[in-house]
Amino acid sequence: MARTKEQLLDEYLVASARIGDRKAFDLLARRWQGRLVAHAWRLTGDVDLAREAAQEGWVEIVRGLGRLRDERAFPAWAYQIVSRRCARQIGRLQRGR
Repeated sequence: MARTKEQLLDEYLVASARIGDRKAFDLLARRWQGRLVAHAWRLTGDVDLAREAAQEGWVEIVRGLGRLRDERAFPAWAYQIVSRRCARQIGRLQRGR
C-alpha cells in the first residue's frame, strides 16, 4: 500500500526528531497536537481533561521517541499513549467521587 505525502512527512519528522532535530520535533508536535487533543476529547468528553491528557502524553512521547524503531508506528503509538493518559485521568476522577 502506497503511503501518502502526509505519512511520509510524518515519518521523516519522527526519524529526524528521534536523532535530536528540535525543529522537526516542533513541526511534528504542531501537526499532531490537534489530533491528539481531539482523540482525548472523544475519550474523556471534557476539553480541559483532553488538553491535559495530550500535554502529559507529549511528555511521554518526548521521553520514548528514541525507543520507537518504526517511524510508521508513530500515530498508533502516540494515540495509545494519550489513551492511557485519558484512562488514568478518568480513573482518578472516579476514585475522587
